Amino acid sequence: MAGSIFRLTEVQEVDGLWTIRLLLCKQEENDLMKLYEHMTKKKESTINLLALGTALSVSGKFDQAERFFRRTLRELSTEDYSNLAESYQGLAVLSAEKGDYEISLGWNQKALELLEQKLSPDHSDIGFIYNNIGIIYWQTDQLEKALESLEKALNIFQKVDDEDSSHRVAACYTNMALIWKRLKKYEEALNYLYAALALNEKFLPSDHSSLAESHNNIGTVYRCLGDLDLALEHYNRSLSISLRSLPSEHRNIAIIYYNMAIIYETANDLNLALSYFEKASNIFSKALPADHPQQIGSDSGVQRV
Repeated sequence: MAGSIFRLTEVQEVDGLWTIRLLLCKQEENDLMKLYEHMTKKKESTINLLALGTALSVSGKFDQAERFFRRTLRELSTEDYSNLAESYQGLAVLSAEKGDYEISLGWNQKALELLEQKLSPDHSDIGFIYNNIGIIYWQTDQLEKALESLEKALNIFQKVDDEDSSHRVAACYTNMALIWKRLKKYEEALNYLYAALALNEKFLPSDHSSLAESHNNIGTVYRCLGDLDLALEHYNRSLSISLRSLPSEHRNIAIIYYNMAIIYETANDLNLALSYFEKASNIFSKALPADHPQQIGSDSGVQRV
Protein backbone atom coordinates (compact mmCIF):
# COMPACT_ATOMS: atom_id res chain seq x y z
CA MET A 1 0.00 0.00 0.00
CA ALA A 2 3.03 2.30 0.06
CA GLY A 3 2.49 5.38 -2.07
CA SER A 4 -1.28 4.88 -2.13
CA ILE A 5 -3.80 7.42 -0.93
CA PHE A 6 -7.15 6.76 0.70
CA ARG A 7 -10.42 8.58 1.18
CA LEU A 8 -11.93 8.45 4.66
CA THR A 9 -15.48 7.10 4.25
CA GLU A 10 -16.66 5.80 7.62
CA VAL A 11 -15.66 5.84 11.29
CA GLN A 12 -17.52 3.75 13.87
CA GLU A 13 -17.02 2.92 17.56
CA VAL A 14 -18.12 -0.48 18.86
CA ASP A 15 -17.37 -1.44 22.47
CA GLY A 16 -14.62 1.16 22.70
CA LEU A 17 -12.90 0.01 19.51
CA TRP A 18 -12.69 2.51 16.68
CA THR A 19 -13.10 1.12 13.17
CA ILE A 20 -11.91 3.35 10.35
CA ARG A 21 -12.99 2.52 6.81
CA LEU A 22 -10.80 3.86 4.03
CA LEU A 23 -11.44 3.79 0.30
CA LEU A 24 -8.38 3.17 -1.85
CA CYS A 25 -8.36 5.71 -4.64
CA LYS A 26 -7.83 4.73 -8.23
CA GLN A 27 -4.42 5.36 -9.73
CA GLU A 28 -5.68 8.33 -11.71
CA GLU A 29 -6.84 9.96 -8.47
CA ASN A 30 -3.37 10.05 -6.99
CA ASP A 31 -3.11 13.74 -7.82
CA LEU A 32 -4.76 14.10 -4.40
CA MET A 33 -1.43 13.05 -2.90
CA LYS A 34 -0.08 16.59 -3.25
CA LEU A 35 -3.06 17.94 -1.36
CA TYR A 36 -2.71 15.23 1.30
CA GLU A 37 1.02 15.94 1.73
CA HIS A 38 0.36 19.67 1.97
CA MET A 39 -2.23 19.19 4.70
CA THR A 40 -0.15 16.72 6.72
CA LYS A 41 3.42 17.90 6.20
CA LYS A 42 3.64 19.31 9.73
CA LYS A 43 1.86 16.45 11.47
CA GLU A 44 3.62 13.71 13.37
CA SER A 45 4.03 10.47 11.50
CA THR A 46 1.95 8.63 14.10
CA ILE A 47 -1.79 9.15 13.55
CA ASN A 48 -3.28 10.36 16.85
CA LEU A 49 -6.69 11.42 18.00
CA LEU A 50 -6.10 15.09 17.32
CA ALA A 51 -4.91 14.48 13.77
CA LEU A 52 -7.83 12.14 13.10
CA GLY A 53 -10.28 14.66 14.52
CA THR A 54 -8.87 17.25 12.16
CA ALA A 55 -9.15 14.85 9.21
CA LEU A 56 -12.77 14.09 10.09
CA SER A 57 -13.56 17.79 10.35
CA VAL A 58 -12.03 18.49 6.94
CA SER A 59 -14.10 15.61 5.54
CA GLY A 60 -17.30 17.13 6.90
CA LYS A 61 -17.85 14.39 9.53
CA PHE A 62 -18.47 16.90 12.31
CA ASP A 63 -20.14 14.75 14.99
CA GLN A 64 -17.39 12.14 14.83
CA ALA A 65 -14.71 14.83 14.81
CA GLU A 66 -16.17 16.35 17.97
CA ARG A 67 -15.90 13.02 19.79
CA PHE A 68 -12.20 12.81 18.96
CA PHE A 69 -11.50 16.40 20.02
CA ARG A 70 -13.33 15.95 23.33
CA ARG A 71 -11.56 12.68 24.00
CA THR A 72 -8.26 14.44 23.27
CA LEU A 73 -9.08 17.09 25.87
CA ARG A 74 -9.72 14.39 28.47
CA GLU A 75 -6.43 12.63 27.77
CA LEU A 76 -4.02 15.55 27.31
CA SER A 77 -1.82 16.84 30.10
CA THR A 78 -2.38 20.45 31.16
CA GLU A 79 1.25 21.06 30.22
CA ASP A 80 0.58 20.16 26.59
CA TYR A 81 -0.72 23.64 25.84
CA SER A 82 -0.17 23.45 22.08
CA ASN A 83 -2.39 20.40 21.52
CA LEU A 84 -4.91 21.65 24.08
CA ALA A 85 -5.23 24.90 22.14
CA GLU A 86 -5.56 22.99 18.89
CA SER A 87 -8.35 20.89 20.39
CA TYR A 88 -10.14 24.04 21.55
CA GLN A 89 -9.84 25.46 18.04
CA GLY A 90 -11.10 22.23 16.51
CA LEU A 91 -14.19 22.38 18.70
CA ALA A 92 -14.59 26.06 17.82
CA VAL A 93 -14.63 25.25 14.12
CA LEU A 94 -17.14 22.45 14.62
CA SER A 95 -19.44 24.68 16.67
CA ALA A 96 -19.32 27.36 13.99
CA GLU A 97 -20.12 24.81 11.29
CA LYS A 98 -23.24 23.89 13.25
CA GLY A 99 -24.24 27.53 13.64
CA ASP A 100 -23.46 27.61 17.38
CA TYR A 101 -21.47 30.83 17.14
CA GLU A 102 -21.45 31.83 20.81
CA ILE A 103 -20.13 28.39 21.75
CA SER A 104 -17.53 28.68 19.00
CA LEU A 105 -16.45 32.07 20.31
CA GLY A 106 -16.04 30.57 23.79
CA TRP A 107 -13.76 27.79 22.52
CA ASN A 108 -11.69 30.31 20.58
CA GLN A 109 -11.36 32.52 23.64
CA LYS A 110 -10.14 29.55 25.70
CA ALA A 111 -7.50 28.82 23.07
CA LEU A 112 -6.46 32.47 22.92
CA GLU A 113 -6.15 32.83 26.70
CA LEU A 114 -4.04 29.69 26.89
CA LEU A 115 -1.65 30.66 24.10
CA GLU A 116 -1.29 34.26 25.30
CA GLN A 117 0.12 32.84 28.54
CA LYS A 118 2.66 30.69 26.70
CA LEU A 119 3.63 32.48 23.47
CA SER A 120 4.87 35.88 22.31
CA PRO A 121 2.12 38.35 21.30
CA ASP A 122 3.10 38.17 17.62
CA HIS A 123 3.20 34.38 17.36
CA SER A 124 1.36 33.13 14.28
CA ASP A 125 -0.80 30.75 16.33
CA ILE A 126 -2.27 33.75 18.16
CA GLY A 127 -2.89 35.45 14.83
CA PHE A 128 -4.71 32.35 13.65
CA ILE A 129 -7.12 32.54 16.59
CA TYR A 130 -7.74 36.26 16.05
CA ASN A 131 -8.62 35.40 12.46
CA ASN A 132 -11.13 32.78 13.62
CA ILE A 133 -12.64 35.12 16.18
CA GLY A 134 -13.05 37.69 13.42
CA ILE A 135 -14.99 35.13 11.41
CA ILE A 136 -17.36 34.49 14.32
CA TYR A 137 -17.97 38.21 14.80
CA TRP A 138 -18.69 38.51 11.07
CA GLN A 139 -21.14 35.61 11.22
CA THR A 140 -22.97 37.28 14.11
CA ASP A 141 -23.00 40.65 12.29
CA GLN A 142 -20.61 42.34 14.73
CA LEU A 143 -18.66 43.87 11.87
CA GLU A 144 -16.61 46.42 13.82
CA LYS A 145 -15.32 43.72 16.17
CA ALA A 146 -14.73 41.45 13.19
CA LEU A 147 -12.51 44.00 11.44
CA GLU A 148 -10.63 44.68 14.68
CA SER A 149 -9.83 40.99 15.17
CA LEU A 150 -8.89 40.45 11.53
CA GLU A 151 -6.56 43.45 11.53
CA LYS A 152 -4.79 42.01 14.60
CA ALA A 153 -4.39 38.72 12.77
CA LEU A 154 -3.18 40.38 9.57
CA ASN A 155 -0.57 42.45 11.44
CA ILE A 156 0.84 39.27 12.98
CA PHE A 157 0.89 37.26 9.75
CA GLN A 158 2.52 40.03 7.72
CA LYS A 159 5.54 40.02 10.05
CA VAL A 160 6.54 36.56 8.82
CA ASP A 161 7.55 35.87 5.22
CA ASP A 162 6.89 32.19 4.57
CA GLU A 163 4.37 29.96 2.82
CA ASP A 164 2.19 29.33 5.85
CA SER A 165 1.92 33.02 6.70
CA SER A 166 1.11 33.86 3.09
CA HIS A 167 -1.78 31.41 3.23
CA ARG A 168 -2.99 33.00 6.46
CA VAL A 169 -2.68 36.49 4.98
CA ALA A 170 -4.87 35.24 2.15
CA ALA A 171 -7.41 33.99 4.70
CA CYS A 172 -7.48 37.41 6.36
CA TYR A 173 -7.96 39.09 2.99
CA THR A 174 -10.86 36.75 2.28
CA ASN A 175 -12.54 37.40 5.60
CA MET A 176 -12.09 41.16 5.33
CA ALA A 177 -13.59 40.96 1.85
CA LEU A 178 -16.67 39.27 3.29
CA ILE A 179 -17.10 42.19 5.67
CA TRP A 180 -16.83 44.70 2.81
CA LYS A 181 -19.39 42.63 0.93
CA ARG A 182 -21.74 42.76 3.91
CA LEU A 183 -21.30 46.55 3.86
CA LYS A 184 -22.07 46.51 0.10
CA LYS A 185 -18.61 47.83 -0.75
CA TYR A 186 -18.28 45.38 -3.61
CA GLU A 187 -15.23 46.80 -5.37
CA GLU A 188 -13.26 46.75 -2.11
CA ALA A 189 -14.42 43.18 -1.56
CA LEU A 190 -13.24 42.12 -5.02
CA ASN A 191 -9.83 43.72 -4.47
CA TYR A 192 -9.28 41.68 -1.31
CA LEU A 193 -10.63 38.49 -2.89
CA TYR A 194 -8.40 38.70 -5.94
CA ALA A 195 -5.41 39.41 -3.67
CA ALA A 196 -6.28 36.28 -1.68
CA LEU A 197 -6.69 34.22 -4.85
CA ALA A 198 -3.28 35.34 -6.14
CA LEU A 199 -1.56 34.25 -2.91
CA ASN A 200 -3.39 30.93 -2.83
CA GLU A 201 -2.56 30.16 -6.45
CA LYS A 202 1.10 30.87 -5.72
CA PHE A 203 1.48 28.54 -2.77
CA LEU A 204 -1.30 25.93 -2.80
CA PRO A 205 -1.96 22.82 -4.90
CA SER A 206 -4.31 23.45 -7.82
CA ASP A 207 -7.03 21.30 -6.20
CA HIS A 208 -6.88 22.91 -2.76
CA SER A 209 -10.25 23.77 -1.24
CA SER A 210 -9.10 27.34 -0.48
CA LEU A 211 -8.95 28.01 -4.22
CA ALA A 212 -12.51 26.76 -4.53
CA GLU A 213 -13.51 29.05 -1.68
CA SER A 214 -11.88 32.04 -3.40
CA HIS A 215 -13.76 31.43 -6.64
CA ASN A 216 -17.03 30.89 -4.77
CA ASN A 217 -16.64 34.19 -2.91
CA ILE A 218 -15.69 36.07 -6.08
CA GLY A 219 -18.73 34.60 -7.79
CA THR A 220 -20.97 35.81 -4.99
CA VAL A 221 -19.68 39.38 -5.24
CA TYR A 222 -20.24 39.39 -9.00
CA ARG A 223 -23.75 38.11 -8.32
CA CYS A 224 -24.32 41.07 -6.02
CA LEU A 225 -23.08 43.36 -8.80
CA GLY A 226 -25.59 41.77 -11.18
CA ASP A 227 -22.97 40.17 -13.44
CA LEU A 228 -24.52 36.71 -13.61
CA ASP A 229 -22.19 35.38 -16.32
CA LEU A 230 -19.03 36.13 -14.33
CA ALA A 231 -20.68 34.86 -11.17
CA LEU A 232 -21.55 31.54 -12.80
CA GLU A 233 -18.06 31.25 -14.31
CA HIS A 234 -16.45 31.47 -10.87
CA TYR A 235 -19.03 29.16 -9.28
CA ASN A 236 -18.23 26.55 -11.93
CA ARG A 237 -14.52 26.89 -11.21
CA SER A 238 -15.23 26.50 -7.51
CA LEU A 239 -17.37 23.43 -8.09
CA SER A 240 -14.79 21.79 -10.36
CA ILE A 241 -12.07 22.15 -7.72
CA SER A 242 -14.33 21.07 -4.86
CA LEU A 243 -15.49 17.90 -6.59
CA ARG A 244 -11.85 16.86 -6.99
CA SER A 245 -10.68 17.76 -3.50
CA LEU A 246 -13.65 17.11 -1.19
CA PRO A 247 -16.10 14.26 -0.54
CA SER A 248 -19.05 14.51 -2.93
CA GLU A 249 -21.46 15.23 -0.06
CA HIS A 250 -19.31 17.85 1.65
CA ARG A 251 -21.22 20.87 2.88
CA ASN A 252 -19.04 23.27 0.86
CA ILE A 253 -20.24 21.60 -2.33
CA ALA A 254 -23.84 22.11 -1.23
CA ILE A 255 -23.11 25.81 -0.73
CA ILE A 256 -21.86 26.08 -4.31
CA TYR A 257 -24.93 24.24 -5.61
CA TYR A 258 -27.13 26.66 -3.69
CA ASN A 259 -25.31 29.69 -5.11
CA MET A 260 -25.63 28.33 -8.64
CA ALA A 261 -29.34 27.75 -8.03
CA ILE A 262 -29.73 31.41 -7.10
CA ILE A 263 -28.07 32.43 -10.36
CA TYR A 264 -30.37 30.24 -12.44
CA GLU A 265 -33.41 31.43 -10.51
CA THR A 266 -32.42 35.05 -11.12
CA ALA A 267 -31.98 34.26 -14.83
CA ASN A 268 -35.45 32.63 -14.79
CA ASP A 269 -34.03 29.23 -15.74
CA LEU A 270 -36.25 27.51 -13.20
CA ASN A 271 -35.56 23.91 -14.21
CA LEU A 272 -31.85 24.28 -13.55
CA ALA A 273 -32.56 26.32 -10.43
CA LEU A 274 -34.73 23.52 -9.04
CA SER A 275 -32.09 20.90 -9.86
CA TYR A 276 -29.38 22.75 -7.97
CA PHE A 277 -31.62 23.66 -5.02
CA GLU A 278 -32.43 19.95 -4.69
CA LYS A 279 -28.76 18.96 -4.86
CA ALA A 280 -27.95 21.47 -2.13
CA SER A 281 -30.88 20.39 0.03
CA ASN A 282 -29.97 16.70 -0.22
CA ILE A 283 -26.44 17.33 1.03
CA PHE A 284 -27.45 19.80 3.74
CA SER A 285 -30.03 17.32 5.09
CA LYS A 286 -27.25 14.81 5.80
CA ALA A 287 -24.95 17.28 7.54
CA LEU A 288 -27.16 19.85 9.24
CA PRO A 289 -30.17 20.00 11.57
CA ALA A 290 -33.49 20.77 9.89
CA ASP A 291 -33.62 24.26 11.42
CA HIS A 292 -30.17 25.32 10.19
CA PRO A 293 -30.38 28.48 8.00
CA GLN A 294 -28.69 26.78 5.04
CA GLN A 295 -31.10 23.84 5.16
CA ILE A 296 -34.06 26.19 5.42
CA GLY A 297 -32.74 28.31 2.55
CA SER A 298 -32.30 25.40 0.15
CA ASP A 299 -35.67 23.89 1.07
CA SER A 300 -37.33 27.26 0.51
CA GLY A 301 -35.66 27.44 -2.89
CA VAL A 302 -37.09 24.07 -3.86
CA GLN A 303 -40.59 25.17 -2.87
CA ARG A 304 -40.22 28.60 -4.47
CA VAL A 305 -39.24 27.50 -7.98
